Amino acid sequence: MAVSKLTISSELPEQFVYELGVYLQTCAHIELTACSLICSLEHLKPEDEGFTPRFFELRKLKLGDLIKTLGKAATSLPKDDYVGLKDITRWFQDNQIYRHMAAHGAFQWLEDEKKLRIHYVHKRKLNKKTVYEPETRLVERKDVLSMVNDADRLLRILTGLDMRIISGDLILTQAEPNEDLLQE
Repeated sequence: MAVSKLTISSELPEQFVYELGVYLQTCAHIELTACSLICSLEHLKPEDEGFTPRFFELRKLKLGDLIKTLGKAATSLPKDDYVGLKDITRWFQDNQIYRHMAAHGAFQWLEDEKKLRIHYVHKRKLNKKTVYEPETRLVERKDVLSMVNDADRLLRILTGLDMRIISGDLILTQAEPNEDLLQE
């Protein structure tokens, strides 16, 4: 079936659909790479018996829990790399809503305004009750491109860090997390 025959192709600009797909796949690869990196930071090598079960366990974590686990595992890095990875985990925490919105939001093209609008529903706990908060906002192309480029940059950093550990070019500083670094 040709893409142009799909319903969504008539509702959204083709370039946006492509960029959204690139962003979502980049986020998926960030999560995949984060799992591998956590295993490396926990001194597990792909050939180790415990690597695969741990990797799969990490793959099934909620995004927020994966981010926290990455931040904790980062303490076995030398200080400069640790600080850099902690900055990345903070970025993930601050921006994970955009990944959720990209994956679960419904976009609409406003032909008259030549802009995109997103419809998204936040789910929060408030006094032990679940509260749903709908959000509708305009999305500008520059913001989409910024998120795509940020995600690509972070994927490159995480992949490079993991490759440095796996190749032995980066020596981890300790086997167990340094609690002093966690307080920074």
